[in-house]
Amino acid sequence: MVTPCRLPVLFVAAVPPKRLQLFIWLLMQRRIQCRVNLLRKQIIDSAVCEVCEQEDESADHVIVGCPFAKEFWAKLGIDLPMDTSNVASDLHNIQLPQPSLGNT
Repeated sequence: MVTPCRLPVLFVAAVPPKRLQLFIWLLMQRRIQCRVNLLRKQIIDSAVCEVCEQEDESADHVIVGCPFAKEFWAKLGIDLPMDTSNVASDLHNIQLPQPSLGNT
């Protein structure tokens, strides 16, 4: 009898789910349905972010520009680049937290 090979979780999780891959592709193409894009299509009347009401809700604003998004990433321990104006097409520059090895 052949025993199936089980891959460690690290290797299984290395490829993001298809939905996440699609979202990242849409984000990099600036095609997510943010308020700026909806205003351009004349679906809504205002592009102002409904969460913070401080700026227009662009793809970059949704992911890293909104104070709510900044707080979210900070709680995950992810350092955002100082210039977040073009992060949607520059995702590879975001520094992920280093995993702890359990030596505390």
